[in-house]
Amino acid sequence: ERNGTPYHFIATHLEGQGDGPGSFQRQIHNAQADQLLDVVVAGLGGNVVLMGDLNSDANGDPAKRSWTPTYGKITEAGFIDVWASAPHRGTEEGVTCCFEPGRTPDERIDFVLLREAEPAPDHDDRRERGFYRADIVGDETSDQTAGGLWPSDHAGIIADISDPTMRD
Repeated sequence: ERNGTPYHFIATHLEGQGDGPGSFQRQIHNAQADQLLDVVVAGLGGNVVLMGDLNSDANGDPAKRSWTPTYGKITEAGFIDVWASAPHRGTEEGVTCCFEPGRTPDERIDFVLLREAEPAPDHDDRRERGFYRADIVGDETSDQTAGGLWPSDHAGIIADISDPTMRD
């Protein structure tokens, strides 16, 4: 809690996308996403930071295997995509997956998302927005081992969040 506003941090890794909308793996993924929103997040007030591998490509085309409705459901539930809200170097797209031999990463499925607390009733009606910074780490060839291995199959995201409720 800071200045009377509670903070909640949730880290998760949802099941993969499977082979398409009807696959068993996709059904599990969708059920996990619904449970995350309807059970875990629904009862939380204050600021909520949700981060992790959501296996739902924010840049994806619904016709592609990497896309699921999860990213859209979460942003429709009031979460701000910190990467999408932050300034970036050059043309960075926020791609984090997947670093595998013979594959060029092309999915944005790892996130830091924020749902900001509602302003206090006596707060000015003009909502003061926070400031966000985000960077992708582990995605440069210089991050590879001497043998050419990546540190992980996904790049990571680091984020700085300065929310109006954090200011004194």
